[in-house]
Amino acid sequence: MKNVFDGKRTGRVLGVLFCLTVLLWPATSQSQITVTTLRAPVNTLSISDLDFLNATTPKWLFTITMSSPQSVEVILTINLDVYLAAGETYVNAAKFISKPFMLDGTRTVTNLELGRGRGIPQRDVDGYIFNPQAKAAFQEIALPSGSMPAGTYRFTVDVTAGNATGQGIFEFNLTNPSSPVLLAPAAGETVVEELPLFEWQYDGPRATISIYEMLPGQRSLEEVASGTPQITATVSTRSFRYPVTGARPLMPGRTYVWHVKGLVGTAGGTDLELRSALRSFSVSTQRRSSLDWLLQELEDALPPSYKPVFDQIRAQDLSPSGTFRFNGSPISLADLLNALNDIRSSPESVSSVIVE
Repeated sequence: MKNVFDGKRTGRVLGVLFCLTVLLWPATSQSQITVTTLRAPVNTLSISDLDFLNATTPKWLFTITMSSPQSVEVILTINLDVYLAAGETYVNAAKFISKPFMLDGTRTVTNLELGRGRGIPQRDVDGYIFNPQAKAAFQEIALPSGSMPAGTYRFTVDVTAGNATGQGIFEFNLTNPSSPVLLAPAAGETVVEELPLFEWQYDGPRATISIYEMLPGQRSLEEVASGTPQITATVSTRSFRYPVTGARPLMPGRTYVWHVKGLVGTAGGTDLELRSALRSFSVSTQRRSSLDWLLQELEDALPPSYKPVFDQIRAQDLSPSGTFRFNGSPISLADLLNALNDIRSSPESVSSVIVE
């Protein structure tokens, strides 16, 4: 028996196999790269935070998670575009390009793992570039103030394997809040309300209010504020109603000192505190017990469409009697205030209001 080699037939078979390999391999190995990102919850950044590859004490700024169903060689590119609140725009303000590395399944890295001597080094030539013009503009503001200029800092992350690219985008919206400015009670004011409303101006997302009682022998506001506060609360609003429960009541005839600290998120997970000036107020010996302020609280919590209801109440010179009902059931003043806070957070949930 002779073994006959059919060269034409074998060539056709190999040709078919080669075509299948060329057509199917990229579809299964390179087209499914995914990139997800997570950034630090910050309101301000320093020039060192932004120039993280050259920082001597870098802090966590962002996390990148890359995934591929098969082992592929990839290149990681991170590009920074800056849009300052003052109007200037810096496209390609900074760029990082890695050396090729293997991505086998899923890999997560942070900015602390990027750069020479770290998990993912930059390529040897132009692997990390910080635009000199942009850097000079940033330093002009950031070095004296300690904070980068306000604006949007957009990072675009590309993970490339051949012709396939997975992309993730995240932004830092820096506001660089200024210190809070106290509004009410006014300096030296004598309040008559049992539960006074504290108000302030602040352009940051969170703030902490602290209230101190002036003790006998204390002469300065700083001395009072160096003690233990009578109450401290962290809020995301620009006002605070003294609570019914959870704190010692304000005593008639006593003097109190208060301040507000604006909380600014920084890289590394810490908060920068911006303290307002100190302010004092006294509590009247003739307390107002009619709770007229509740009417204003309710009006502020409800949509503007209810304004005619409150206009009618004021026209008839009505005031709360001290007995409160919510949906027909008696509630305490503390519960009423909690209900008002719920209404204020989602006024669209109110379908009707009945005043008795």
